[in-house]
This record gives sequence, structure tokens and C-alpha cells, in this order.
Amino acid sequence: MSRASESALSDKRRPAACQRCHKRKVKCSGGFPCHNCEIAGAVCTFPTRDRNVVVSEAYLQHLQAFAQNQMEMARSATATVPGNDAGSQSRGQRSLSGKGSDDFRALPLTFKHATAESFVSGLKKLSTRDYGASPEDNAQNSPVAYSESASGGATEVSSYDYVSLNFDRICESTLTYLPDIVDQDITGENVTIQLPPYPYATQLVSQFETFMAYEYHWYLRQEFHVSLEATYKFPNSSESRNRTWLCKLLAVLALGESFNSYEPPLINLSQPSDDTHSGQARDSRNSYLPGVRFFEQALSLFKMPSEEPHLEHVEALNLIAFFCYSLNRRKTAYMYAGMSARIASSLMLHVPAAATETPAVAEHRKRVWWTTFLMDVMVSSEMGLRAAFGFAQAEHTLPSDDQLSLAQRGDFWDSNIMTAHLKLCEIRSLILEIVGQIDEVDFATYDKSVAAPLQELETWKRELPAEISFDFSGGLPQAMLDLPSMRSLASCFLRYHQSYIMLIRPVFFRLLAIVLGKVTDTSSIDRLLDLSCRCLEVAQYNMRILVTLSNQNLLAKYGFYDSLHLFSSIKIVSLSRLVDAIRPLSLIQESQDLSLYTTARDVLLGMATSGNLASRGHMKMLEEIEGHLDVVLQRQSGGQSQTNDAQMINLSLEGITPWIDSIGGLDSFLDTMEFQ
Repeated sequence: MSRASESALSDKRRPAACQRCHKRKVKCSGGFPCHNCEIAGAVCTFPTRDRNVVVSEAYLQHLQAFAQNQMEMARSATATVPGNDAGSQSRGQRSLSGKGSDDFRALPLTFKHATAESFVSGLKKLSTRDYGASPEDNAQNSPVAYSESASGGATEVSSYDYVSLNFDRICESTLTYLPDIVDQDITGENVTIQLPPYPYATQLVSQFETFMAYEYHWYLRQEFHVSLEATYKFPNSSESRNRTWLCKLLAVLALGESFNSYEPPLINLSQPSDDTHSGQARDSRNSYLPGVRFFEQALSLFKMPSEEPHLEHVEALNLIAFFCYSLNRRKTAYMYAGMSARIASSLMLHVPAAATETPAVAEHRKRVWWTTFLMDVMVSSEMGLRAAFGFAQAEHTLPSDDQLSLAQRGDFWDSNIMTAHLKLCEIRSLILEIVGQIDEVDFATYDKSVAAPLQELETWKRELPAEISFDFSGGLPQAMLDLPSMRSLASCFLRYHQSYIMLIRPVFFRLLAIVLGKVTDTSSIDRLLDLSCRCLEVAQYNMRILVTLSNQNLLAKYGFYDSLHLFSSIKIVSLSRLVDAIRPLSLIQESQDLSLYTTARDVLLGMATSGNLASRGHMKMLEEIEGHLDVVLQRQSGGQSQTNDAQMINLSLEGITPWIDSIGGLDSFLDTMEFQ
């Protein structure tokens, strides 16, 4: 036999005997089926061997950090559960809870440091809180709202303003139970809606798609536009009168109008001395919120499905949940997103479509599921709660255009940005888990914990397709501004930079502790400065992006997340100025940086004065931070001699040290775990 034929024969042979030959202890030919099984007409089965696969070191570090955090969370949760010793539970009670109960205890429902309001909560307690007092004593004097949790304990909740709706009064009214009526309006009233003129409707839809079409999947693009045109041409047709379709359309119109750059003109013909009318004019301007009239109609049309939900219900709920953030209604958004996730699960959208489905249908179901997933993660994090689903539970692959024909691609937007958004969301989920477990005393532990997510963030940027990868050190590149997807792409990079901010910002607490003399160990100062400079750099990137968007009339003036990213970035710059004012380090900012700070602050102030309630809350918190910075700067510019500078700075810190103490340490510096 030739060497080639021997090689071919060896390639066909299996490295192990089949199960039948192994059991009979006879030589196996190794083919499939093997010679013995083929003669006997028996089923030939070979044992499955584990494969050796190559993975990156960063991925292993990611898994190691995640596993370590899970173990620490389990230990801390077990230690804090009352009566968790071996004799505290009977055998029957332990069997009822079982292992699953321990698993849930290891993954608490709530996250620490989940809201922006916690960052400056200590500022509100300066005059009443005693450093070293118990949390219960401090709670009695705190002006922050408290509510009783389900477990009976007092849990601090964030206080914020939100827009009230007429729909709230409808929901609070007494309803009559009608047992014999199915799928009819409980009120028994006909619902009449009014759509805007067709040119304005198409403008709003186009504006909606410009701002937020690429990073999510809200609907089939071509199908939506065909239905929109048919609704205006044939308003009495059954398709045009479909409640779910009209609800979805009105929600899109509401979101599209919420991105309007200009307020409608308000002309006051009353006399200047007429205070009453002037006050009414100001109230009218402050009460203007674009999209609300469409949103109210959308809510009146939506009916919660009972036993026959459809995919359109999921699409409508995703749109409704997102608009709730324009009204700063965070709990409402959380509840609607939760309903969407439950309906999506009941429709089995989380499971890949059957092979009999067309590629377009399969991709549509997949992307609707991923959008629902993103919405649930976003709104849950803003409530400080764990999302209903984790990335490990996802059965779908990432969005892709590969299986779609050219005609089918008209119903979808390019998948690159949505895919990047999902990958970034996974990294931010890791950051949320890690930051909640950081020990504020041990910087070495913190530095080690953040190494893996920092590397993941760098990998995310490196793996971006070249056509959507940009550098923002010189501002927003013109090449990015020219892209039709630039607004969605800008939102994606804002979240990317925000991921760095929420991971690194605990460094500023450590720096403040060092410059105030509260921490004498300065061995980590070089690493602290490296991290803080990186945090300051990405904060300035976000400020440049948002200022440019404002100049291009592409800022979501009434949006929650643009306001949140702007506030978070300005806050980092403010903290760096505070640190450098107390003790000059390496955070000195150039004049153009201070100019950028002023411009960005003016943009946030403009959003607040336009009626953005989230921006008003952010401005209030920012002013409290700036108040302490002004104290330091005024003391330093007081014409004192260099000998007395340190004494004057110490005097100015009388209000800052209690502030840091009252904040309660690192926890309150980890203010915002937003997951857009």
C-alpha cells in the first residue's frame, strides 16, 4: 500500500473505538459506521471528546473577575441574612428554599449606587447629619424621600420631578367590572384620535429614524411606511383602524416630535406691567413638552393583551417605555419595559426562529427581542434593579444582515451599530456587577477589579468596523457628521465614554481623600492620576460630542440620556477642578478646556429652561457641587500671602470635609449606572 493511501486510511480512522466494539472488546475499524457495526446492522456511536479551543487572555480575565465577584456577593449576602446559621432553619424550611434560594441570594435584585441623585445626597444633609451617627439617626433628619420596602425596611429612594398625564387620572378612576364583555373598552366609550397633517407626520417619522433607528429595531421599515401612507389615504379601512398599529404610530410621532430643536413661538400681547398674564405666559412656555399630545393618544389606544399577544404589542411597548424617559417617568418606563419583556417571552421571541421561517422573519423576531432586552436593561439600571434577563440567558446570535436579500434589507437598518450597542451593553453589565462590590479602602483591590472591564472596553473600540470607528480628541469628526447614522452612532459613543466614567470615577473620591489629608498612604498616587486623567479625557470627549450635536440641532433637548451624559461629564470636570484647586496635581486644565466646560454647562442649562425635568434635576445637583468649588477658588484668589495659603485652604475645606464624610464614602461617588 502506498504512503498516500495509508495517510488517507489513517485520516478516516477514529482515534477511539465505537461504543459497541469497546463493549465487546474487539478491534474497531474506526470508520463511520465501523466495519463490525455495518456487518451487524447495528447503530454505530462514537464517544464525544472535549475539544481544545483557543480563547483570549482578556476573556479568561473577564470570567475570572466575574466569578470572583459572584463568590464575594454570595458570601456577603449569606453573612447579612438574619438567622442564616446552621440551626436557624428547620430541615423542612431548608428543603423548601433549596439551592435555588442560595442562587437568588447570591444575585440580589437591587444594585448599589444606581441613581444620579445618590451622588449629591450628602449635600442635602450637611446641616443635619452628624458624622459617625447611625444610618437610622441620619434618616430621620434627611429631606430625601423614603418609602417602606416590601420587606418592611426603610429604603431610600430618589426624589425627582416627572410630567403628569391626563392618563394618570383615567387609571386612578374607579372601573366597573364587566364579566360578560371580552376585548372591549371597559369605559364603553369610543376612542377618537387626531393625527397630524401627512407632511408633518412624515417629517416626524424621518426625525425619529434619524435619531434612534440604527441602534435599535423598532419595526419593519418598509412595512411601517406603507402602513403610514395607507392610514392617511384610507382612514376608514380595517387596517387603518387597528388599535395596536395606531398606538405604535402615535408613539413614533411622539418620539419624533420630542427631538424638535425649536419651541413654538409664544407671543404675549399683554402689557409688560401685567404680572398675571406674564406669569401665565411663563407657565405656558414651561408646560410645553413636544410629543405629549401624541403620547396621551397612544396610551388611550393600547390594550394589554390577555391570551393572544402579538409581536406588535412588544413593538408598541418598547416605544412607549422609551418615551417615558422624555417625561422623566422612570418607574412608568420600568413597568412598560417589564410588560414588553414578559410578552416577548410568552411569544418565545428569545428562542431562534424555526428553520421554516424566512430569513427576514427570523431576523425581525431576533432584533425585536434584542431591542426588548436593551430596553429592559436600560430602565432597570436606572431604578437600581437587576434586569429580567441576563446576557448568559440569550439564545440568539447578534443581529446580522448576511442572510438577508437586497430587497429584505430595505426593512432593516445596518446591523453594525446595533451589534456594537449590544456588545457594549454586555460590558456595562460587567461594570455594574464589579463597581457594586468595590472596596473603597483597598485601592489595590479596586485597581485589580477594573483591569478586566478596562481591557474589554479597549477591545470593543478596536473591533469596531473601520467605517464607524472614530477618534474624538479633536472634536466630532466631519466624516462621522456626514453619515446618515451619525446620531445613533453618537449615542453609542456617548455610552462608550460613559462606561469609562462610571468605572473610573471612584478615583476622584480617593484623590479628594489624599489632598484633604484623610488618607496618608500616597503610594498609589501615580496610578490614581493616570486613571483620573483618562476619566477626565473621556468626559471631555462626551462634552465635545454633545456641544457639536447642539450646534447641529441634533441634540435631544428633551431627552433623558443626553442630559444624563452631559451632567456626568460636566461633573467629572468639576471634581477635577476641585481636586486641583485644593492641591495642584496633574489635573490642570487649559483655557480651552474651561471654555468647553462653560459651553457644555450652558447647553445643560438650556435643556433645563426648555422644560426638561431631568435636566433641571441635573442642574440642581451640579450647582451643589460647584458651590463647594467656588468656596475653594474664592479663598485662593483672596490676595493672601503664600505662607497663609494653606491656612486659607483649610478654612475653605470646613464645608467640604463634612460633605465627603456625609456622602458616606465611595458609594455615593458611584452615582449613575445608566445602561442606554
